Amino acid sequence: MTYREFANMVTVVLWPIILSTTFIAGTAYAVVLLVRRKGGESYRGAGTFLIAFTVLGLVVGFASGHSREAAIGAVLPALLTLISGVLTYTLSKEGLAQHRAILPHCITILCFASIVGLSLGGTVRGRFVAYERLLAERQSRLEKVTYECEKARYLTDLEIYKAQRLAEISATEKAENTSTHGNGGPTRP
Repeated sequence: MTYREFANMVTVVLWPIILSTTFIAGTAYAVVLLVRRKGGESYRGAGTFLIAFTVLGLVVGFASGHSREAAIGAVLPALLTLISGVLTYTLSKEGLAQHRAILPHCITILCFASIVGLSLGGTVRGRFVAYERLLAERQSRLEKVTYECEKARYLTDLEIYKAQRLAEISATEKAENTSTHGNGGPTRP
């Protein structure tokens, strides 16, 4: 991987996901803190859950949006299965009772982050498609120009060859005419 490819990957893929994660999880964390403080409760560890669900949603959404295949048919059931599995597990375990209050927020964030990830992935895919189209157009123009140049070069070479052949034929005919008519008859050895 070259430095330019790495820099492109960072600017096109990683930064949007990092910035989206920071914005979505930060906003959600602020909302959760406001809601909890108004209710007189405090919740430790909310940030970790929110970041984890945000990153999961963004990555799954980005991969689905960037894919050229119709991935939504596989991704949507997988997300619903994950959500129902997490809810079932958390609600059935007594040791995880403290996390029950944050799970609806996490699931909301997962869904929202998936939509944002789909949008980011679709945008990146659109950029790559536009770039590939531009490359194909440039290649087509280059081939057309190259073909026309080669054709012109071939025709020029052909004209030069014809002129040389005509000059050789003229010289040969002139030499034959000179040798047969130069002294009144054919020359004898």
